[in-house]
Amino acid sequence: MDYITRCMIRRLNFFTFLLSIYFVGAISAQDYPQEFWTSGTVKLKITKDIRFDLEQQVRFGNANTAVNEYFTATGIKFDLTKKISIDGIYRNGIDVQDFRYQRFQADFNYDWSKKKSPLSIGYRSRFQQSIQNNTSEQTTYWRHQLSMDYNLSKIVDPYITFECFFRFNQQNKFIANWYTAGLDWKLNDFFDVNTFFRIIDGYNKKTSSLLLIYGLGITYNLDLY
Repeated sequence: MDYITRCMIRRLNFFTFLLSIYFVGAISAQDYPQEFWTSGTVKLKITKDIRFDLEQQVRFGNANTAVNEYFTATGIKFDLTKKISIDGIYRNGIDVQDFRYQRFQADFNYDWSKKKSPLSIGYRSRFQQSIQNNTSEQTTYWRHQLSMDYNLSKIVDPYITFECFFRFNQQNKFIANWYTAGLDWKLNDFFDVNTFFRIIDGYNKKTSSLLLIYGLGITYNLDLY
């Protein structure tokens, strides 16, 4: 068996694994609450190392028939090296209880890949603080995300992520995990589409809770320099 054949078999096995996660999620959806998250994002490359992002997101609940939350987020990203970058993001939105809130977050990102390997691994550390406008109540989290991306083809790349949430505000404990499997679709040089399935596992409460998320995001990429 030649090298190219072995590579194609490995890619096919990995892709089949991702599809199985989607399948299991679809079967489980009838037993747990589910939401549909949709977003549109514009990414403007200002210089080689600086990018500005603008995102609008709407999240549907109640069997995907009612709007649970919607927000607008703006951010700026700085590439410090080929592997390290930092982000600053501001979000303004309205949640399921019709409360307006603001969120501030700072990200540290590290990406690693071996030369000629289709696999890349990423880590993101995010510190975020949200403020309810009407009550001034604050919630503060430190989030850690591990991701694995696989360069399957010129059209679509599968990925998986794991993220855990540590809450401050006199709680000082981990409260939730996010498990995500998705596909990044490259339509052309400007447009990308992201489809994903996510399991949100909340714990450290009186009762644990599972929430299933189906997501669809469209991104427009533009270079200004």
